[in-house]
Amino acid sequence: MRNPLHRRFGRQLLHNAGRYLGIFALLVATISVVSGCLITISSVQAILENMDEKNSVEDARFEASEPIGDDARAAVEDEGVTVFDNWSREATTTLGNTEATVRLYVDRTQVDTPSYYEGRAPQSDDEVALDRTFATHHGIAVGDQVVLDEKPFTVCGIMVLPDYTSLMRSNGDFVMDSLTFSVGLVSRGGFERFSDLPTSYTYSLVFDDRGLSTSERTERESNIAQTLSDRGVALTSLLDREQNQGISYLTTDMQGDGAMFMVFLYVLIAILAFVFVILTNATIEQESSVIGTLLASGWRKGEILRHYLFLPALVGLVACAVGSVLGFTLLCDVAQGMYYNSYSLPPFHITFDAQVFLLTTVVPYVVLLCITFVGLARKLGATPLAFLRHEVSRGTHCRNLRLPARLGYVNRFRLRLLVRNLPMLATLLLGVFAGSFLLMFALSLMPFFTDYANNLADSMPTRHIYALKVPYELQMTGHQQELRDQVASIEEFLAVAPQVGLDGMAEELIEDIHPVADEGANSQEVIDQAEILCISSFQVSRKMGAGMEDAKVYGIQEGSRYWTGTDVSDGRVVVGAGLLNKCDLKVGGTVVLYDKFTDKNYALTIDETNDDPSDTNIYMSQGTFNETFGKASDWFDAYASDDELKIDADYLSSTTTPDDMRALADQIIDSFGDMIQLFLVAAALVFFVMMYLLTKTVLDHSARSISYMKVFGYRDREIRRLYLGTITFAVAAALVVTVPLVMWGVGAGVGIIMLSYSGNFVMTFTPKIVLEDLAIGVGTYILVAFLHMRHIKRVPLALALKTQE
Repeated sequence: MRNPLHRRFGRQLLHNAGRYLGIFALLVATISVVSGCLITISSVQAILENMDEKNSVEDARFEASEPIGDDARAAVEDEGVTVFDNWSREATTTLGNTEATVRLYVDRTQVDTPSYYEGRAPQSDDEVALDRTFATHHGIAVGDQVVLDEKPFTVCGIMVLPDYTSLMRSNGDFVMDSLTFSVGLVSRGGFERFSDLPTSYTYSLVFDDRGLSTSERTERESNIAQTLSDRGVALTSLLDREQNQGISYLTTDMQGDGAMFMVFLYVLIAILAFVFVILTNATIEQESSVIGTLLASGWRKGEILRHYLFLPALVGLVACAVGSVLGFTLLCDVAQGMYYNSYSLPPFHITFDAQVFLLTTVVPYVVLLCITFVGLARKLGATPLAFLRHEVSRGTHCRNLRLPARLGYVNRFRLRLLVRNLPMLATLLLGVFAGSFLLMFALSLMPFFTDYANNLADSMPTRHIYALKVPYELQMTGHQQELRDQVASIEEFLAVAPQVGLDGMAEELIEDIHPVADEGANSQEVIDQAEILCISSFQVSRKMGAGMEDAKVYGIQEGSRYWTGTDVSDGRVVVGAGLLNKCDLKVGGTVVLYDKFTDKNYALTIDETNDDPSDTNIYMSQGTFNETFGKASDWFDAYASDDELKIDADYLSSTTTPDDMRALADQIIDSFGDMIQLFLVAAALVFFVMMYLLTKTVLDHSARSISYMKVFGYRDREIRRLYLGTITFAVAAALVVTVPLVMWGVGAGVGIIMLSYSGNFVMTFTPKIVLEDLAIGVGTYILVAFLHMRHIKRVPLALALKTQE
């Protein structure tokens, strides 16, 4: 026999259409946004993993000052590695008003092979294949003509290279540059057309054992470097794939983004759980008389529970399905566009990730069912009489509240309304906090990133920091001249008496000789203001087990003119305040530095810190640096200078200026601007739905009183003034009162999220952000209030005439 209660489903759905639409919208917004972003990250990670095998990504690379000989190549390959030529030349081109650099390679067929979007590989000497991201930004298509160093070329293909997923001109750059830098492939004949340009003699290495760990690869690479040095090859750089920003930058970035979206998901699930609790309680109170009648008529509690669980389960199932479909289609396309606008990746295809589906679709649905089930089961423990008397809820029977007559009728009415609905309004306060949390989180992200980049720029003590491949002197020093004289003397002596055997001594001296700039390349004034320093990267364990933080150790001059407030005399170690906070360190304690490329640890005692919360560096004197890390006493690999230095490009690794740091903000805006806007829209939608559901619950609770007032002749406008005016006051007060809590919550949440990113990020809230948060909250409530005006107008007078025990 068909259950007669099933006939009520249609009426319940229609009568509570607003409530179920709110649940539907909340679930769809949550699942579609989060699943769309997470499935995009998962798919891109799968693409990157597939590139290792499909595109034969290198394990390491080195660059020499000149081509290596056959004997050197054979000696390197004896180390269990295959060596591939990967030479490049840089040509310039002008596109519109933009002058750009294109790094040209001979078409690759064995290692770091391209993935084509359009067209094909270059075949003739006047064809070139360009990077997709660069071509997209400049509107270049297959068949277009480009001029490279005054030589016309036809674009035959649009592609990406696996060692340039992030278009970085130099491995020391902080940000990608897809506007003024690109890579391109040409035929061997096309490459020879640029024989007048300097050549970078780069060689890619692929180990026979692709399963080597980072430390094992690094050990092999050290052996290779020594092997090349023994055969007279002058190396200018040697990079493991994890050191190569063009390969590893995106992988690291994806890990941080995934952690951020997971925190966002947990916040949304907590909000969903909170809303479901409120709606379950409201359903029980609204249906109290019906439930009491059913229990008194002999219906089992299990049958009633299943009846009231059916509609939330059905609506939730449909919402989860719709949200998942939107996430895997529309929102996935949006998220894909964000990443592909900044990074050079092979054609995108979605890879189904069961974990993403579980976290973004199954978990919210199970939360909905469990909370609704527990709420119903707990409430159904009351007696039939309690249901019939509407005594299921506690703490709402303040009917005899006495208030002074001087307050006036309207004020006394509003106070009584607030007191009688105190549990509902407390819930509204929590709902406003949750919605404001999402809004302020979205509003503060962009200023947060730009402030961080500007702080990095402002904290740079000098206008230029030049990172070197090897120690490079700006002028001949007495020590360097002495080394050269000693080598010359030994060579002269060996020419007369070669049997003496001083070759080893000569080689040791030659290793200590530094290249020197051409005389007159830099004025004496410029040389005098420049300071040598040492820079090396290590890893430090973050707090809360959040992985390893990249930290740079600076070996600076004692009494430096640039690091004026940093005392590194007598072996003192100064640690930036940002690193102390990020890794939970203290002055007087120990910081352990881990070198992943040598698999060694270094323990240092922290003597002092500074007051810069964005500084995650460690400072010591140059002598302490070289002694600690086993370098020669006069070793250095960087210059700090306010004036521009002229350094031979063969020995220059990278240049960092405050403008480079500020460019980081522009890159963040370009990379994450659309994503943050998506966050903001989703947060505003969730805030609107929560506000609507919670305030509607208050009005539903007062529906009989509103009906009485209509019977007594009150107009809809007067009722709105009493009820909506009171709720408006409560919402406005909640918005203002929760601001400090929201700011604290967002700061703590962002701190947890950013633990997965390198750098110490400190959240600051400007008056503009707070005002925007309040303005969006007020604007959202005004829209909700208009919907409630219609709801009040539709409350029937007949409701007041129904019998209530």
